Amino acid sequence: MFDALREIGLATDSDAKFFVACMLLALEHLFERKIVHRDLKPENTMVYEEGYPKLIDFGTAKFVNGRTYTIIGTPHYMAPEVLTGRGYSLGVDMWSLGVMLYEFLCGGVPFGEELTDPYKVYEKVLKEKLKFTAFMGQNFPAKTTIEWMLKRNSAERGTPCQLIEKSERPRGVNWTSNMSRSFKPKYTTKIK
Repeated sequence: MFDALREIGLATDSDAKFFVACMLLALEHLFERKIVHRDLKPENTMVYEEGYPKLIDFGTAKFVNGRTYTIIGTPHYMAPEVLTGRGYSLGVDMWSLGVMLYEFLCGGVPFGEELTDPYKVYEKVLKEKLKFTAFMGQNFPAKTTIEWMLKRNSAERGTPCQLIEKSERPRGVNWTSNMSRSFKPKYTTKIK
C-alpha cells in the first residue's frame, strides 16, 4: 500500500472509500476474534494483483480480553491511549485506520508529518488539533469519517462492526461487492 500511495498520489474519495471499506472488513474479522493489530499502516498492507488490500505483519498483534498496556507501534499511527500508558483495547486500530484515510486523501499523516523524533510525534498525537489541508473544504465527503475515527476518546470511535452494520461511514460503500470481491478497483498491481 505504501508504494501504491506513492504511485497513485492523492486518492480520490471513491478510491479512499474502497480501501478503507476493505480494511474495515479486515478489522471486523480481527475484532470478532478480540485481536488487535497495533501496527496498522500502509507499509503493513499489501495490494493484491486485482487491487484489493490485505493486512500483513502480525508481529505486534495480540489477543486482548479487556485492556493491554504495551507501548508499541509506529509513532505517527499510534492512538493517544497507547501513549498514555493507562491501557487500551481494540479501538487503537480504528485510530490507525483514520490516520491512513487522512494520508490517502491529504498526502501525509495528520500529526507530526514533518517530525522524525518519536517523542515529538507523540506530543503532537496527544495535543495537536486535527487540521485539514485547504482543498478539503467543509463539505469534503470523508472529513466527518476522519474526524470520527480520530477522536481522542477511544469510546467515541466505535468499532468496524458498528460502522459496517449502520453503513453510516464511509457513506456510499457497497459492502456486498467488497466482500464478494466483485468490485473492480481502479488501482491494480502487476505481478512479475
